[in-house]
Amino acid sequence: MGGVRMKHSIVYLMIVVILLAATCQTSPPFECTDAIGCITLAPGVPLKLGAIQDLSGGAKVFGVEQINSLDLAVAAHNEQLLGHPIEIQIEDEACSEEGGANATLRIVADPQMVGIFGTTCSSAASAAGKIMSESGLVMISGANSAASLTSMAGKAATDWHPGYYRTMLNVVEEARAGAVFAFEELNITRAATIDDGDVFSQGYAAVFKQAFIALGGEIVADVTVNKGDVDMHPALTTFATAKTELIFFALFPQEGIHVVQQAKEVAGLEKIIFLGGGALRTNDFIKAVGQDGIGMYFIGSSPPLEGPANDKLVAEYEAEFGSPPQTVTYGYGYDAATLLLHAIETVAIAEKDGTLHIGWQALRDALYATSDFEGVMGSMTCDTFGDCAVIKFDLVQLEDPALGVDGLLTNVIYTYTAE
Repeated sequence: MGGVRMKHSIVYLMIVVILLAATCQTSPPFECTDAIGCITLAPGVPLKLGAIQDLSGGAKVFGVEQINSLDLAVAAHNEQLLGHPIEIQIEDEACSEEGGANATLRIVADPQMVGIFGTTCSSAASAAGKIMSESGLVMISGANSAASLTSMAGKAATDWHPGYYRTMLNVVEEARAGAVFAFEELNITRAATIDDGDVFSQGYAAVFKQAFIALGGEIVADVTVNKGDVDMHPALTTFATAKTELIFFALFPQEGIHVVQQAKEVAGLEKIIFLGGGALRTNDFIKAVGQDGIGMYFIGSSPPLEGPANDKLVAEYEAEFGSPPQTVTYGYGYDAATLLLHAIETVAIAEKDGTLHIGWQALRDALYATSDFEGVMGSMTCDTFGDCAVIKFDLVQLEDPALGVDGLLTNVIYTYTAE
């Protein structure tokens, strides 16, 4: 009997040893095979995102709105992702190329940075994109629209860099929509443009000119002013001398306000038609131009889709920041931030202890692969150059400045959808 018990004891001991060995086995250590490299976040370490926006330049109203939208997107994730608190490093790009470069250098100096939300201004992105791309990061914008940042005519544009994405619409289509509206709907044959010389402004004006001429119209004058110029009489006199019927504004509010206010002081512009871009559709611009702006047309992205998602976002925005959003870019910003967080969550490899591994190329690939992603602004599908937005623009007309942007956006005259 004792021999039998001994045998049983030996068998039981072997089973216990085997079970303990299995329990003590650990997974093989993580090995990064990503083409660019990986970032590893230890348990509880913050997941860092950079936010590069205009907080002091001519597009400050948009930059602040973008930051607010990012805050709401992060709040929707309970301030964390996959068990790691989300930490935001905010940098001011001051709506300039130099500002964009300096802000990006400060962001990429942190080796634990996962991605960048920005920029506001396309001029800032033209410098930021190169630095970001060479650092292996991704950057997604809810405000940039310059064609040079992604593509033109199906080919990579001059300032395109791998890892750049945007939910805002490509200005090529916006300017083309404005040209179609001016020529086909308003029957304008003699138009002029005014820009401020930066990469966005000049590109915007150039596309309008090209599209308007292709339709059969004539560009009788194209004028470039400097950022910060106050006296617009020389430019306006040029337009009057050229007998232009319509002036296309490739400007931001600061300079655009002076053009509208001073136009009636120049003989020959009594019946001039103004057509401005989406950058001018702000309460500040409308308030400043007041009665002088009545009748002005604006081309820009269609407002966010009506429905529970947008209503909820607007209500949260007003509750958090004390007033409703001033422009429609809040929706694009929220979608950009949400898309970035979703992509990170998709590619991150989580260990049992909470350690995260994120591959740089995997993150880029996940964003490029975005298809039919439902956002506040509609369904997003990203192309190979990082354009993710549905192309649709509204032409609206200012009738009552007292109603501000809300009143302006409801007065839709024409809607353009790309074929």
